[in-house]
Amino acid sequence: MLTVSKIDLEEVVKMKLPPLPGSVMRISELLQDMNVSQHRITEAISYDPMLAARILRLANSPIYAFQQNVTSLNTAVNALGNKPIYEMLLMGMVADSFGHEIRNSAIGRDIWLHALAVGFAARELCGLLGMRGTEEAFSCGLLHDIGSLLLFKANTLQYIELFNHAKRDDLSPYEKEIFGYSHAEVGAVAANRWNLSDPVCFTILHHHNPAESAQAVFLTRIIYIADNLSYLKNQKLPLDQDFLSSPTVESLGFKAEQLEKVWEKVVENLREVIKAFFR
Repeated sequence: MLTVSKIDLEEVVKMKLPPLPGSVMRISELLQDMNVSQHRITEAISYDPMLAARILRLANSPIYAFQQNVTSLNTAVNALGNKPIYEMLLMGMVADSFGHEIRNSAIGRDIWLHALAVGFAARELCGLLGMRGTEEAFSCGLLHDIGSLLLFKANTLQYIELFNHAKRDDLSPYEKEIFGYSHAEVGAVAANRWNLSDPVCFTILHHHNPAESAQAVFLTRIIYIADNLSYLKNQKLPLDQDFLSSPTVESLGFKAEQLEKVWEKVVENLREVIKAFFR
């Protein structure tokens, strides 16, 4: 039987969620400005040496396969464009905010790698449908389990017990029993505290139950599919009929062959991003 350890949600988010660094907010605002010059973006990134190094590694990875070695930050920024840089900024924000949990715990690393996979899968799924706004899909995917990292950080031993005991595809019922809140509820509050958009907050809150979402319905369905796809593939389970015939998958018209190709792309992206963060 699992030990109950109720939390004060607001207090956990306040105490355990690091504030967004000023450099992250500044670069994020620049990247979302359609009229900003690449020079200003490069200049802002240059004040964050770790982000700059990650961007250079990404620019030289097989994902982009540029014809020559990229050695300057200015060249990397111009070659990559704003979308990959925004994604790297977001990945760095999560990795740095929960660096101890990710680097020193198999469970923390597992949560983070799953979040990366869901972010990449969400982006690819949107691409298949020819939808714009893949940056927001990636953001929602990457952040959908941020509540898990917060619960893990708040009570590590309790969360390890839960993680090892519970069914992995959705820990929510066990989390609510033990802590009083699910990772989705904790994550939505955290996203709101980081002043992320309402669609991102709603998607995080309802990513296990898209039918309950009153906003961002499309995004929530995408994250639900990306989340389940990543779970099944990481567990080396088949894309079973229950998943493929679920109302959410059928509503967007995805077929098994398409989802298999999406996963191939996810694995390719994961391999290169892991090098950027752990080399």
